[in-house]
Amino acid sequence: EHIHKMHRLLLASHMWPYYDQVVHDIGCTRLPDEVLQLILCNILVGFIMIPVLAVTFQIDLKRMVAYKTDADFLIEDEEDDESDEDVSFLEPRLISVQKPASAPTYTHKTRTTGTH
Repeated sequence: EHIHKMHRLLLASHMWPYYDQVVHDIGCTRLPDEVLQLILCNILVGFIMIPVLAVTFQIDLKRMVAYKTDADFLIEDEEDDESDEDVSFLEPRLISVQKPASAPTYTHKTRTTGTH
């Protein structure tokens, strides 16, 4: 009896609607469109958004280092800077001796060692 049920379930007339929906409708119609959208989104993120983020991060990092070292950093300086050379903002002439670059804001305490 179970073999007859399995034979009826595996007949081509019973399997065709599932095959047609999965392979033809999803695999041949929807899947290529979705893959194309995925590729275009990856191109947008990889070639446009990540480089913009990297440049923005570099400018903000330069501003932060200049602020922390009390250097004279103007927005015009970054527009004139077209070189790819690593320029150190931590040169001795740029470091302020009067005030510290930053102050500690967190003190870690444990039961065994006390204050660190």
